[in-house]
Amino acid sequence: MQEQNKKKKNLKVNFNMIKSDKEFYLNNCNFTKVQEDIFNDLTGKYPLSIIQISMKENMSDRTVSRVIREIKLKMIKAIIMK
Repeated sequence: MQEQNKKKKNLKVNFNMIKSDKEFYLNNCNFTKVQEDIFNDLTGKYPLSIIQISMKENMSDRTVSRVIREIKLKMIKAIIMK
């Protein structure tokens, strides 16, 4: 049997964006409430770290990382579909 190397690919998305880009993603990505809160924390004037977001949202840092990955996927899908 062959062992498959299952590597997760890193999604390169820059959260440093202008207001019109932020509004585009908020209108077209259909974020859940938690995803929208985390997206706003990442794209605010003073972006929060994963640890700060996990403390604010009362969830583990690993869960925050998973939610950020979901956000990135939705952002990429929104770009491809438009």
